[in-house]
Amino acid sequence: MTGVLEIVVEALLDCLMFLELSDDEAVNPDDAVRMMEWVAHLLGDLSPADRLRLAEMAEARAAREEDPDRREFLLDFPEAFALVEVD
Repeated sequence: MTGVLEIVVEALLDCLMFLELSDDEAVNPDDAVRMMEWVAHLLGDLSPADRLRLAEMAEARAAREEDPDRREFLLDFPEAFALVEVD
């Protein structure tokens, strides 16, 4: 059974992919960047364990994703949103 956390994470990832992958006529690029930066800021308040869990959920979603652009976004998500440390 899918719980609230999984549903909220799926919705968050879908919203972020919409902002990132929509063309400039559908979404103002400056507004999209501002919103994604705000989300990254909020995610920065997560505990290290929760950041890791969110990164794992994005990876699992990427494994199921058929669209290459969406898959790439999901695979880049943990680093782009500072959920994991970059060496």
